[in-house]
Amino acid sequence: MKVLKPFFLFAILFTFTNLQAQDKTLPVSEAPANIKSFVKAHFPNNKISRIHVDEGFFTIEYEVYLDNKTELEFDKGLFDDKPSLEKIDTEDGIPNSFFQKNIRDYISKKYPNTTVIEWQIDDGEQTLDLSNGLELIFDTKGNFIRRDD
Repeated sequence: MKVLKPFFLFAILFTFTNLQAQDKTLPVSEAPANIKSFVKAHFPNNKISRIHVDEGFFTIEYEVYLDNKTELEFDKGLFDDKPSLEKIDTEDGIPNSFFQKNIRDYISKKYPNTTVIEWQIDDGEQTLDLSNGLELIFDTKGNFIRRDD
């Protein structure tokens, strides 16, 4: 019975968490201010076409779709004041204004004829996918770590 207690506790917690999860579409007018300002600053020629919200027990995930098929993912934890950007995925290339200066300089020097089509931050690393198929890894301060082919 001792072995089953943790299992039942986990099962109850998992069920409760899933019952709390809600997927919905958020009207653009109700988007968090920092999401709107991010789009205005870095994608000024694009508009938010829809926002999908996944409300979990501990987090709220915002999937933001722009009219040029760019997808932005923001995440807001239980104790966060506002959603933070986790991922950008676009065919048009991520604007240079988004990146730290040392990342911009590195890419323009080493890969001048490419664009960044995907960016993601996870575990203190920024992963950039280039249009030529290469993947570059930087730390949160924009220092180059490695290249993955």
